[in-house]
Amino acid sequence: MKQSKEREKWVLCPVCDNKTRLKLRKNSVLKNLPEN
Repeated sequence: MKQSKEREKWVLCPVCDNKTRLKLRKNSVLKNLPEN
């Protein structure tokens, strides 16, 4: 079985620009996240 590595990106905190515990993937849906 071939596994494809999905491209992921960390969500950065709008206040301090540090990584959060959230990762974005192609199929991610963002809901109720504060805007900068």
